[in-house]
Amino acid sequence: MGYNLIIGEAIIEKYPEDEFGDGYVEITVEGARQDDAPAFDDPTDYTNERWPSYTAWHEFAEAVGIEDILFDTDSNGSIRGGHPGHFLITDKFKSEIDSAVDRHMMKYPDAVPTYDSERPQDYQLPRLLWIQYWTDWALENCTNPIFKNS
Repeated sequence: MGYNLIIGEAIIEKYPEDEFGDGYVEITVEGARQDDAPAFDDPTDYTNERWPSYTAWHEFAEAVGIEDILFDTDSNGSIRGGHPGHFLITDKFKSEIDSAVDRHMMKYPDAVPTYDSERPQDYQLPRLLWIQYWTDWALENCTNPIFKNS
C-alpha cells in the first residue's frame, strides 16, 4: 500500500444537494507531463505524480528534514492534509523544499539521483528533486496549486 501523490492545479467539482440537502465538493488534480521534469526509471517519470509506499515516503521526509511540512507531526503523524487529502502549496512550502535540496547537496555533494544505490543520499535525491521541480512548476503555472494524496 502507498500514496498516490500529485502536485498541480486544484480542480474543484461541486456536486448538488442530495435528498438530505447535503452537497459535497471533490478536489482533484489534473495530470501533467513536462519533458524537462525529473525522471529516474519510475513509471511516473516526467509527470507530476508519484506512487511511493507509506514507509518510503515517511523515511524520505525524515531523511531530508521535511517531515514537519509533509506530515502532521503535532497530532497523529499522518500525512499532511489527511489521507486522502490535500494542502495548498505556498511560497513558504517552496522555501522549505529549496532549503532541503541545498542542505542535502551540501551534506552529500557527490550524491547522484538514483534508486540503484546502497547510499541513502542517492535514493532520497530523486524524490527531493521531483518535489522541488513540481512545486516550482505548480507555483508558476497554477492559480490554486495543491499537493494531493489519495
